[in-house]
Amino acid sequence: MRFNFKKIASVLASIAMVGSTVGIAAAANYPAPFVANGAADVAVVIGANSLGSDSFGAANIASDLATQLASQTATGTTSSGVSTSGGDSQDLATSSTKLYYNSTINAARTTLYKANLPTVLADGKVVDVQGIEYPYTQSLSIGTNYITYSKGVGAFLTDPEIIIDIPTQTAVTDTDYLYQYKVSFTKSVN
Repeated sequence: MRFNFKKIASVLASIAMVGSTVGIAAAANYPAPFVANGAADVAVVIGANSLGSDSFGAANIASDLATQLASQTATGTTSSGVSTSGGDSQDLATSSTKLYYNSTINAARTTLYKANLPTVLADGKVVDVQGIEYPYTQSLSIGTNYITYSKGVGAFLTDPEIIIDIPTQTAVTDTDYLYQYKVSFTKSVN
């Protein structure tokens, strides 16, 4: 029997093309079948002696599938945008002032009040042990941090991403904050 390399090579090339066609077809439906209808059916497994890059790749895949699951769970359908379900939320941009790279996060809104977040920043009252009521209002002041496109800081942050620069915990000052929560009492508290 004679070894025919040309026939074997053509069979292997055909198998590779069929495999890539099947793989591309499966990728077209991503994240299905791993995440579908708000339910996950996936396990990301790495070997005991795998390289660090394998662990990093598995973490990226798991993170992306978790994001896909969260977007389907929040809206009931697949979504590529940001959405919320229940609770309060407020876009920091306005119709007249958008936030862009190198914008400060308070470029459009400097403070959020009860009108912006009616549940979170609702007015309330504190009652002391003598039954005296102390009504209060709440607000969130937005910091002057910048939206940047950067590699960030950390061992695994090697790809550029959109981030909000925040100082390290030891470097935060009274004027250098992401947001500042304020409670204002309408009368003095003893």
